[in-house]
Amino acid sequence: MGANDLIFGGGLGVVASSLTQKQKDEYRTVLGAMYPEAESDKINALIETIEKLDKKQIDFLIEAIHKKETSIIYDYLLKKFKKKPKIENNIPKVIEPKHETPNEQVDWADPRSIKGYLDKYVSGQEEAKKVLSVAFSDYISYGTISHSLLIGPTGSGKTYILKVLCEAAGIPFVKISMANVTSAGYKNENLSEKIQVLRGKERAIVFLDEFDKLSPTEEGRGTSGFTERLQKELLSYFSGDKIDGIDSSKFLIVTAGAFNGGFGQQSLSSMIQKRLGGNKARVDESEVLSQVTNDDLVRYGIMPELVGRLANKAVLEPLDEEALYKILAHTENSILKQKVKDFAKMGITLEFEDEAIRLIARNSAKGVGARGLESIINELVGKYSFNRADYKGEKITISPNEVEELMKKEVKFEKVDDIKVDWTSPKSIVAYMDFYAVGQEEAKKSLSTSFMLYSKKLANPDLPLPQPNSLLIGPSGSGKTYLVELLAKKAQIPVSKINLAEGISVAEFRARLADLVYNGKGIVFLDEADKVLLDPYSPFRKELIGCLENGEVNGVDLSGIMFVLAGAFQGLFEKKVEDSGSSIGFGAQVEKTNNYKGVEINTDTLIEAGVPIEVLGRVPNIVPLQPLGVNELVEMMKKPGSELEKFINYFKSENVELIISEPVLLMIATKAKAKLGARSIKPILSKLFNPFIQDIENYRGEKLEIKVEDIS
Repeated sequence: MGANDLIFGGGLGVVASSLTQKQKDEYRTVLGAMYPEAESDKINALIETIEKLDKKQIDFLIEAIHKKETSIIYDYLLKKFKKKPKIENNIPKVIEPKHETPNEQVDWADPRSIKGYLDKYVSGQEEAKKVLSVAFSDYISYGTISHSLLIGPTGSGKTYILKVLCEAAGIPFVKISMANVTSAGYKNENLSEKIQVLRGKERAIVFLDEFDKLSPTEEGRGTSGFTERLQKELLSYFSGDKIDGIDSSKFLIVTAGAFNGGFGQQSLSSMIQKRLGGNKARVDESEVLSQVTNDDLVRYGIMPELVGRLANKAVLEPLDEEALYKILAHTENSILKQKVKDFAKMGITLEFEDEAIRLIARNSAKGVGARGLESIINELVGKYSFNRADYKGEKITISPNEVEELMKKEVKFEKVDDIKVDWTSPKSIVAYMDFYAVGQEEAKKSLSTSFMLYSKKLANPDLPLPQPNSLLIGPSGSGKTYLVELLAKKAQIPVSKINLAEGISVAEFRARLADLVYNGKGIVFLDEADKVLLDPYSPFRKELIGCLENGEVNGVDLSGIMFVLAGAFQGLFEKKVEDSGSSIGFGAQVEKTNNYKGVEINTDTLIEAGVPIEVLGRVPNIVPLQPLGVNELVEMMKKPGSELEKFINYFKSENVELIISEPVLLMIATKAKAKLGARSIKPILSKLFNPFIQDIENYRGEKLEIKVEDIS
């Protein structure tokens, strides 16, 4: 391994010739520990090489170093560059207009002229077009800043409308998602750093998407210091202050969000319905949202001072079939018309029958609105684009039959964000889990109760409620981790997963807790907890008992944290079965009895085995999970987000039609069942598909049928 291999193969390297010998020795020790296979002279060569790297290479190293947490090296780079180096791929991209001067076909002093221009490109959304036309007219013609708020679902055209206006007006556009942004001094993606991309810009449109994510809890209660600090920082930009040398008074800010609510939070439309006294089951959501007031937004959790800076508000309607049809057929520069132009450049005439366009719109309306149009059309024309040489000089007509065939054979997986969950309803939470996970009915019910209680606890921190903490008991591959992470991802709750069998120090555990408390909410998932709970000499067990009993650690309040403990507890099951004269095990052995539902592990059993009563008092929800049978594993592979879906998506991206029969799935499931259940499916699929991936160029444009004999 040479010096360059260490830098670019391992992604790490540092040090300068100006360092003292002691410092060089320290760096050499760090590098040697991280690359024990490297010879001493190679590390010395790396030390001498590092100073010669350019800025881009240094940025690459910084990212790798930061991930590996080699603080001694990172500190050196901080010292070298006098400030925290930036990692470019975390910085939002500024979309520069093709022309710096406004389109002369538009009278920018007249909002009606601006809306008329928008009508060519955007179908429907009249209210939003009017509001933004006024805001742009004031900004461009008079320099007046009127910040705006757009309320509407995914795929309703919020981003697209702004991009059209910015291009026509000759104004730079930057989009920042507020879902992952943090305030100055906090971890992850920093707002002040993202705004730096506008340094030197005289004008710009700043689009703050997912603005509703600034709200932490139901009706503003329980606001964490994190979200409050971020909102206060954001207020300074709305107020036109100069921040880090950037004059924010030059920028027009447009915010947007669906305001669907979430974990521990009502949707904005539900709050307005409640205020108006309307019938929740018989109201058009867009009509309700059009009645939004500043007080509603404050109750949702947005600071009054911030709400007061949003002079313009508009509600965008979900795009139905007719609206999507008009977008495709009648608006300028639609994805359909772009494809027609692209094929014309190839010397191919591409056209779509009208009924085919309507079918595309109909299917897109079932998914994510306007965003679904592009994916469907790309699928339809993809094979023609790939084989363009065969169609040069010819005419291609996309028929309704072709659209129907695509919809039949396409594997459809509904996106997570398309499914609404009422976190106050255990039945709604169970229905969500049913969409993605098979079996485990009792476990789903128990977990839905836990998440419902946790939602209420976050929304009402001062209300005494039952503990939401859970103990999941079941074998490897039964879905313990998957179910918790599935719900946490949907609820946007950070999860700190700790495998207790691998060992963790008390100090590291406390650091993990501090990170979650910092965010205001979080789940501590302790896997293989039986390894600690059943060990009376474990120092970590004492720490865990203290956390659960006292609700704090080192004076840090843990009331906003939910604990989920998980383990196989195999010894307990075997003892219970032995006492009853049967035999049972996990994985392959379970198949012999085909049933272990009759084996009950309850609180008394756990206490008898040595689980501290103090733990069970704070973790009242005991959740049993059954080993998944072969048929359940087959169904699991057909679920959205499965490992099989990921491979299907890969082959589809390579223009390969993957055909997998039911017997093949049955064979995969049988092999997985004989090993570690669901946990074995990923390695089995990887082993199956890797040979085909290696020779992918031989399969492009073809059908690839997987046979039972392909599975080794």
